[in-house]
Amino acid sequence: MKFIGFCIFLQFSYAAFSQIEKKKINAVRITTSLKIDGILDEPEWKTAPAADKFIALRPTPFKPENPDNKSEVYFFYNDKGFLQELFLVKGIA
Repeated sequence: MKFIGFCIFLQFSYAAFSQIEKKKINAVRITTSLKIDGILDEPEWKTAPAADKFIALRPTPFKPENPDNKSEVYFFYNDKGFLQELFLVKGIA
């Protein structure tokens, strides 16, 4: 009986997750080195696509992020390695 209940649970959870649009973002190849100083003033930051509009999984599943706490993620790579930059905003309550 537990096995049947588990199978039903899997079926419903698969249906819930299959409704979410899959998002993709490309890493941008750069030929320069970015200075890691917390200031996004190099021209590469303006040309790279940002991953944004995240959804929460906890405490409320599938709740869109609050615009006051928006997050952006950028991906770059060059011959030396891979760089991931997170830009997080915490709203004032």
